Amino acid sequence: MSKIIKNVRENDILRESFFKLAKETYGIPFKEWYEQGYWTDKYMPYAIVEGNEIVANASVNRIKFNHNGKIKNCVQVGTVMTKPSHRNKGLSRMLMKEIIADWRDKSDLIYLFANDSVVEFYPKFGFEKRIEEQYLFSVDTQKSDFIKLDVDNEIDKKCLFECYKKGNPFSKFEMIDNIELVMFYCSSVMKESIYYSKKHNTAVIGVQENEEFICYDVFGDSKASLTDLLAEVVNSNVKRVVLGFTPKDITGMESSIFEMEDTTLFELKNDSSSKFKENEMFPLLSYA
Repeated sequence: MSKIIKNVRENDILRESFFKLAKETYGIPFKEWYEQGYWTDKYMPYAIVEGNEIVANASVNRIKFNHNGKIKNCVQVGTVMTKPSHRNKGLSRMLMKEIIADWRDKSDLIYLFANDSVVEFYPKFGFEKRIEEQYLFSVDTQKSDFIKLDVDNEIDKKCLFECYKKGNPFSKFEMIDNIELVMFYCSSVMKESIYYSKKHNTAVIGVQENEEFICYDVFGDSKASLTDLLAEVVNSNVKRVVLGFTPKDITGMESSIFEMEDTTLFELKNDSSSKFKENEMFPLLSYA
């Protein structure tokens, strides 16, 4: 008989089953993240279990945001997956109902990012689509002391952690108190994309794609403007910077509707005044 289990992390057998299903479904390396010590109780799988095997899952990610100086405690639903042999049995529906019942009154907002195949599924639970706006600006490369950090090096990793504690001074909507999720990226797909300036005492997470530099986040206490700071990070081939967060100061920037392939943002409708404004973008490093 199927049952919902919420303490997957502490169960050796179920934890391995979760790793396997996540790797098979999405290719996500949760096992490495766990072994590095970054899986805390902020990330909570809701798993439907048969015997000693997870056959369906939807995870709760408890994420705290500093939104214009106000702290918002939010829940992002992610890692929604079902074994092929157990699909079309209503298991995801069961998990979503359980998550909403548990967290609707305990959070400022419940939201998720859905792939194209399930955009008709989430409105059945009261979720509605939300549009995000992304900012970008032209840039001319400037001389700098930015170097790459290696998070396998303890000194470099400590440097990144210290910068993270200072937050993003340029963001009006930043994820806080979640080095675990930052390291999910910085210890894997963003491992070669971490830059540090001693002069600015600031770390920048970013990736160059052709003539664009996608700035995922900035951590530190630089007194420079964001445009001047990032001009010191990019190389001479870069013509413009695209931001992965909503900036406080948009002077000299342009914006466009943010679109990510196979990804649609949904928020659970409620009567709270805590909903974020329509044009504000969830930081890219907060995706879980």
